[in-house]
Amino acid sequence: MDIPISVILTVVGIIVSVLIFRYGIMKDSFATNEKICSRLTALETNEATFWKILGPSLATVIHSPIHVRRDALMDKLFNTENITYHELCELKPMLEEAANDNNGEKTKRLFAAYSLVRVTQLLHKEKIDC
Repeated sequence: MDIPISVILTVVGIIVSVLIFRYGIMKDSFATNEKICSRLTALETNEATFWKILGPSLATVIHSPIHVRRDALMDKLFNTENITYHELCELKPMLEEAANDNNGEKTKRLFAAYSLVRVTQLLHKEKIDC
């Protein structure tokens, strides 16, 4: 069975066209991935700077003579950055309580909520569920 050369050339042409098209899509995809990675890196850098600037103020504002342990953990979280995951799990319900305290000052509730976001973020990053 002889296959005409025009059919072979047509099939080869289609295969080459598909490969070139796929290569173009992959090349664009890689370029897009590089842009996404650089934007994520910039976002992570900005996020770290955000917490470094805001964190100590959060710890100071929600200090209370009644909640000594929470205050110590907040200082450890935002001032020394040497808090353990066990301590984060201990701090999380304390901040939830402070953020949901309807009798508390609005500023302290808001700062407790911001602090809770940071604690949750750190726990989620390490896939720790408390």
